[in-house]
Amino acid sequence: MSELTLSPELLQISAEVQDALKNKKPVVALESTIISHGMPFPQNAQTAIEVEETIRKQGAVPATIAIIGGVMKVGLSKEEIELLGREGHNVTKVSRRDLPFVVAAGEKWRDYCCINHDYCSTGWD
Repeated sequence: MSELTLSPELLQISAEVQDALKNKKPVVALESTIISHGMPFPQNAQTAIEVEETIRKQGAVPATIAIIGGVMKVGLSKEEIELLGREGHNVTKVSRRDLPFVVAAGEKWRDYCCINHDYCSTGWD
């Protein structure tokens, strides 16, 4: 079976997550909606960073997922988490079904999107 690969222009997986996958370490996927829509800044970003640290202390690797600048990102930096936190409700919620449209539109559509696993409305308004 061939391996699926995407251009780094479309998908960026952090070095920490890549290393975990390569070495068969546990990875915990985290949606980013809670950062932008769950609490006010700076508590939202601080909480997300603390959750990631708790996951690391338990021996797993956090993989917070978002779209930034039209690029799907798996494993965000602290700066990217803080960016989503500062932008708050300006960040658009998207679900898996929206990914092709959002990625194809790139930066021309929206700069930041948070991923919500169960979001059932695109919110294109």
